[in-house]
Amino acid sequence: MKNKKHRTTMIILNVLLFISLIWTLIFKLPSVNADFSRFIHSNPILDTIENAYWNGGFLIPFPISIANVIYSIMCLHSTYKSQSPNYKQTVGYLTYTIISLFALVIHCITFNYIIECIIAG
Repeated sequence: MKNKKHRTTMIILNVLLFISLIWTLIFKLPSVNADFSRFIHSNPILDTIENAYWNGGFLIPFPISIANVIYSIMCLHSTYKSQSPNYKQTVGYLTYTIISLFALVIHCITFNYIIECIIAG
C-alpha cells in the first residue's frame, strides 16, 4: 500500500511539474524570438495562457517546484538510508532531484522577472 501511495504521489508531482514548466516556457518564449512571439500572440489559446501567467498565475508553479524538490530529497534520503540500497533507484531519485532543482531555478528567475516588472510599473 505504501509503495502504491508513493508512486501515485510521484506521478502527480511529476505531472504538475511538467505542466508548470510548459506554462513557464509559454510565458518565456515570446521574449526569446520574434517568431515565437508572433506564434504565441496569434494563437488565442496560448495568448490567454500567457495572460493568465501575468495575472497571478506565476505564483502557482513556485510551490509546485518546492514540493517536488522536497519530495525528491526525501525519496533520495530514504533510498540512501535503506538496508539494501538500489543503485538504479538512487540514480533515478538523484535525476528527479536535479530536474526538480532546475525547475525551481527556472521558476525563481521568472518570478523575479515578473516582480521586477510589477515594481517598475
